[in-house]
Amino acid sequence: MGADQTIEHEARELIQRALGHYGDHYSVNRSENLESAWGSLIIKRIFSLKGWIFPTSVTASDFMDYKRQKDDAEPSLDRVVVVSPRRSASILSTYAPTHAEQTMALVTLLRSGFVYQDLQSPELNAAVDVLAQEYGESDEKPALGQSSAVGDIAQRILLLSMLNSTHLRSDTLEQMVDMRELEMPASNITKMNDTSFCKNCNILLALLQYPNATKYLPLVVRIAEFLCNTWWTTDGTFKDETNMSLLYPYLLLVRTFTDLLSWAGDNEISTTPESTLRTRVRIALFQACLRTMLAQETDGSWAGSIEATAYGVLILSEARRLSFTEDVKDHIYSAIYKGVSFLKMAKEYISPPGRLSKASKTSSFLIQAYRLAAIKMSAHPITPVDAQYKNTGSDKATIAQLKLIQRTPLFSEIPTWQIRASLIEATLFRPLLQALRLRTFPRENMEADKYFGIIPFTWTACNNRLHTFASTSLLFEMMVLSFLNYQADEFMEAVAGPEFDGDLNSLRQLVNKLFVNEPYAGNSKVYEPLSRFITHVLENPAVQSASPWDKQHVKRRLHTFLMAHVTQNEDNCRFAGTQTQGTYTEARDTFFHWVRTTSADHTSCPYSFAFISCLISSSLAPGRDCFPTTTQKYLAEAMCWRLATMCRMYNDYGSVERDKLEGNLNSVNFPEFQVTSNTTEVTRKSVVSGDSRKDTLLAFAEYERKDLDEIVSRLEGEIDSAEMSSEFKAHEKRKMAILRMFIDVTDLYGQIYVIRDIATRMKKNTENGDFKHRE
Repeated sequence: MGADQTIEHEARELIQRALGHYGDHYSVNRSENLESAWGSLIIKRIFSLKGWIFPTSVTASDFMDYKRQKDDAEPSLDRVVVVSPRRSASILSTYAPTHAEQTMALVTLLRSGFVYQDLQSPELNAAVDVLAQEYGESDEKPALGQSSAVGDIAQRILLLSMLNSTHLRSDTLEQMVDMRELEMPASNITKMNDTSFCKNCNILLALLQYPNATKYLPLVVRIAEFLCNTWWTTDGTFKDETNMSLLYPYLLLVRTFTDLLSWAGDNEISTTPESTLRTRVRIALFQACLRTMLAQETDGSWAGSIEATAYGVLILSEARRLSFTEDVKDHIYSAIYKGVSFLKMAKEYISPPGRLSKASKTSSFLIQAYRLAAIKMSAHPITPVDAQYKNTGSDKATIAQLKLIQRTPLFSEIPTWQIRASLIEATLFRPLLQALRLRTFPRENMEADKYFGIIPFTWTACNNRLHTFASTSLLFEMMVLSFLNYQADEFMEAVAGPEFDGDLNSLRQLVNKLFVNEPYAGNSKVYEPLSRFITHVLENPAVQSASPWDKQHVKRRLHTFLMAHVTQNEDNCRFAGTQTQGTYTEARDTFFHWVRTTSADHTSCPYSFAFISCLISSSLAPGRDCFPTTTQKYLAEAMCWRLATMCRMYNDYGSVERDKLEGNLNSVNFPEFQVTSNTTEVTRKSVVSGDSRKDTLLAFAEYERKDLDEIVSRLEGEIDSAEMSSEFKAHEKRKMAILRMFIDVTDLYGQIYVIRDIATRMKKNTENGDFKHRE
């Protein structure tokens, strides 16, 4: 018997035994549902009965739960066995399976490449007949009011559709849609929970299998938006209350969105809202696949579990079909091979089909079904999905970005496939970012914004590097803020500065008016873009829902950021008129103070840190301060300023030539850098080489890094030692994980600048002082 025949034989026997548990009855007896719901009542009444015939839904687990409250539970259990006929009473260790699980098993096996003939048996034929009668020929409608009813019905409709059943009644889908609308109307699309997430995955899968699914396009779009919103706003790992494996909701999402992209391509869904939705679907889909790959153990398993490994292999088998995974297909196939090898070799006790563990919430026969499906699907031919997606992962610019990131200390030891995967994820964000690129600042007389392409890459790479998995919405908000910060820097230097040349105090007044909402009738060329920028930051929904402290803090820091640009313009003008051989001979401040104030504020790091604090406040701890104690607030500020100072030093290290060309003040221009030796032989009149100045600046940056690391450790220690609830401590741990990602992103930009300057260059026209493209 060949390998395929062996798998088919195992699957047929598995389904036959599982369905045989109920004999010819596929539907669950309603009394069993009642018995399950009232298990505790049944146990309590045991004491008053001389004998008892236990229903299948009362288990030893129920007695164990009851025993925690009643010491006499165990003797009572013994008495039941004693008084039973021939003392042969037995109590199940776990619940019997439900028909919903059997449906899940059949759907999984059929999706993986099995066909009905592979699984056919008298038991299966009888079960399908009962199912078809219930949802086809019978006039009885599904009972409303059960919380899981619509999800279960969706599974059964999906199964009948996969079997190409002619019994599927035309109004069955309408009933499911009506029930879905009753449970979750369009007005509640933002109301999310784990159960509704999985339920809506099943509903959408059923809708997409329907031949005339375009009839339900508004509902398809609405459910897809709901699923996207749920994924995008979930911080960390996504969990499902009905299954303890973290990969189970990933599997549902990957199946659903893969089918959605396939269906959308076949039906040419290309209107603007759906196109934006398609981009968000691709992002969520790729993230689920990538995070699955990142979770695989060295032995090929996921968490050493047959169940989780089966989910992992099934997810990656779906990932093979996606056009945008092309550049990591080799690793996907390798991961699948290792996972299948584990599934074939692993030995795990499988209890008789039909026993559901209350601890794991997954029946052994269902685990076995997923295992067989994973092995089958791994070798099943694939049908490509989303072929219209244009893969940019192999173009010259993208490859250059990958090589640049690999040269940084942060990523020098990260596997190439992982960096490439983060790059693919970043490219998926580009359409959304491109739509916002020129909405705030006009980019006139500028070179190409080469930073624009690398910004999403820095966030996805750092998010995946330590498996932070911050919410997708947070990543997107920070990507947008990052390119706006670059544009604000360009705008203040190339537009606002020249417009207020010789009258920078008026520019300060303009900025002040923007923050107090005073009318302004002056320079609209400067006022309007800055107004849009400030509005984008301060009226962001996440900022508005943050704590009053965090909301006010980001406003202060944003004001300081813009004022620092005005001061920097003044310093640039003063430097241009007083420099001697590249030295700022009439500096108004010491380098030490300047780099920690004007220069650090100018980097945008402090206000960006305040902004991400608002995102954390509004998501992880709604209504609470991101840093709730005095000590946390102080250490967070100290951490931020060390980070900003270090970032400025790295930035200046990499931009010496650009600043020299554009006449901008750089750290190495301060008088202190004219003496870089401890020997008395070097005087201020000595000509110190540019490389020596840069080396000194780099040494200062490393000094700041050591202080930064110390402060971060103290902040983490403050959280670890504090007395708080487990839930609040979990939020605090997630906060620190996100902040470490923020530090990594900021640090990464500095490391990139050490290798190569990525800012846009401008050149002053010597005739009129205007900026133009560098020739």
